[in-house]
Amino acid sequence: MAQQPPAQHWIQQQWHQQGSHGLQNVVAQLTALPESIGELSQLKVLEVEDNALCSLPASLKKCGALENLRLANNALTDSACDVLSGCVGLVTLVLDGNPELADLTGMAFETKERLVTFSAKRCAIRAVPESLGKCSLLAEIFLSDNAIGARGAAARAV
Repeated sequence: MAQQPPAQHWIQQQWHQQGSHGLQNVVAQLTALPESIGELSQLKVLEVEDNALCSLPASLKKCGALENLRLANNALTDSACDVLSGCVGLVTLVLDGNPELADLTGMAFETKERLVTFSAKRCAIRAVPESLGKCSLLAEIFLSDNAIGARGAAARAV
């Protein structure tokens, strides 16, 4: 019998120990995702909103089936974009409420041919990368409550 990936084993262990409600409480306290998450090759949806994630494991790029990634209301920084650049099969990406996220240039939007929805509301984004325009299927972009254009306005005021 094949051994389970550590991430899957951890989730099942928490489920058995605490039930579904207990698992929600454990997940709400996440400060990091395990590196072994990359072993979940069939993972299509990952929702880790309302946690305390500061970064993402590099192995997340290996989740080739990942289509829906929701990382809202965490503490992600620009370094998360480097990991997300490898998530090329995304259809939906939600980064709302990550106040330290300011620079999306490392996101490599040009590789996200299937992206339909991108949301990064309530972050600190200063500019929209030109590569976002290369997502031919992109139908929804949500960027309200950011610092887009703020730098230019401050420079004009001086």
